[in-house]
Amino acid sequence: MLRKAVGIGTLVLAATFLHAEGVLAKTFVVSNTGVNCYPQVVGPLYPTIKAALAAVPIAANASHVVVVCPGTYPEQVKITKNVSITGVLRDGTDPVEIAGNSGDARIVPPAGGLLRDPDFLGNVAAQVYAQNITDVNLTNLHIDGTGTGCPLGTDGAPMPIAGIALYGVGIPDTAHKATINKNVMHNQVGMCGGVRSYTGHGVRTEKSWATLDSNSIANADNNLIHQIEGVSKMTNNYLSYAHYGILLSNVTHTYGATLTGSTISSNIVTALQAGILLEASSNVLVSLNTLSHTGIGTDALSSDNDVLSNKVIDAFYGIYLGNGTSRTNVKSNTIVRSVRVGIVDQFSEGGNTITGNTINQAPIGIFLLATMNDVINPNTYFNVDVLTTTGPSVP
Repeated sequence: MLRKAVGIGTLVLAATFLHAEGVLAKTFVVSNTGVNCYPQVVGPLYPTIKAALAAVPIAANASHVVVVCPGTYPEQVKITKNVSITGVLRDGTDPVEIAGNSGDARIVPPAGGLLRDPDFLGNVAAQVYAQNITDVNLTNLHIDGTGTGCPLGTDGAPMPIAGIALYGVGIPDTAHKATINKNVMHNQVGMCGGVRSYTGHGVRTEKSWATLDSNSIANADNNLIHQIEGVSKMTNNYLSYAHYGILLSNVTHTYGATLTGSTISSNIVTALQAGILLEASSNVLVSLNTLSHTGIGTDALSSDNDVLSNKVIDAFYGIYLGNGTSRTNVKSNTIVRSVRVGIVDQFSEGGNTITGNTINQAPIGIFLLATMNDVINPNTYFNVDVLTTTGPSVP
């Protein structure tokens, strides 16, 4: 399920294209204090990220770099060119040539809150957003949604908000993609008249090819990560406090000779409802995640997915296959202290395999409702009152 490595020929071709354009990689420094935190670059400082992006030349990939010095930047960052944006942090992740900095590069909503961009096809008001480009890297940014406000859609209702939003970014099976790496995002919460609108997302990607790795995302009042269509690889993220941790909607695309789909692996997730939920999605690998107080679910005719070697602790339902799920492998998962049922399999369209799982402490190990031709055993049970049962409704 891993994305294929980019060949030397591809890199040489990209470099040749850049030189053919007469564009060499440049670095632009953003500082709202007038102090250069990146002394290797001699030249003008830009007071805002927006101003630096306006100066970035057009390039075939994200070779140009915008370095954001420590400070607070109240702006909505609109990205319309291939570019890398990196914040300066003193957590050991800085390039070795950057020294003596402290604090972080914090992006906050502008005064008055976020505004809807009528040109953004993603239908979301975001703090950082990109559309219809092939390559973007976002690293070491602190995106604080405090003061987001209540942006309204064209229908006058509260619209989705996000820390980062992508639409039509990247080209699957190439080096061109969105890379969202080592960022901190929190407080993406819509407030309308002092009441939560439940419209907030940490990261929202649509029709994009993206890698999300080692981010910390917390306190969004809807989804911490929402992928709509496209292909993504989500690994090593720490996700806490939202209705859904990772939600995939209509994610069916594959790439490469092996038809690799999206991957959700090695994340730590806590959420109020589902930690990982696949809606009308297929060809997804969900593996090696640790979920606490929340489970893994499939819904809306999802099929051909692999749910392998995850650990689910203290969830109401550990793993829930619902509403026509088919041809899904649920294997080698460990489910501990389920409040009601370790694994639920209902209204199956057939071909599901639920084997090799360990269920420890649950009133019911596996509950079956209107399933077709599914393989259920063998599984291992400890301290489970009823190993496998059926009934007219899910308990």
